[in-house]
Amino acid sequence: MEMQQYSRAQIPFASFLSFQWKGKYEWTVNPLTTFIVMTLLKRIVTSIVLFVFFFVVAYIAICIVGGAINGAMAGAGNPNSQEATKLGQQAGADFVMHNLRMISWSSLVVSLVLSLGLSFSGILPWCRKPAQPPPL
Repeated sequence: MEMQQYSRAQIPFASFLSFQWKGKYEWTVNPLTTFIVMTLLKRIVTSIVLFVFFFVVAYIAICIVGGAINGAMAGAGNPNSQEATKLGQQAGADFVMHNLRMISWSSLVVSLVLSLGLSFSGILPWCRKPAQPPPL
């Protein structure tokens, strides 16, 4: 059975991916295309990992800071330290429960912006473009 030969124009996306038909069952891929795809894959995987990390850190930080501020304001007016501590703890817990949607959305937005910014800016060494060789 003879394999049918196709030109680049007949294979969809072949010019973009730079596939070349070598023979019976062999394809070669342009190294530049492989580099572009692998760099994009590294950046996407890095941004996913950073997103999860930044989401957890931002969520916990907002809960701690907001609860501490709310608890300090609630306990500041009471002269009895035992009652002030209990009021502060309850106010901090209420802050998180009443503002859970706002905390989640702000953590999501902050972590999304930070993870995409770090992954696609080239700050991280494995997400950088390689340096060009000097001209000869």
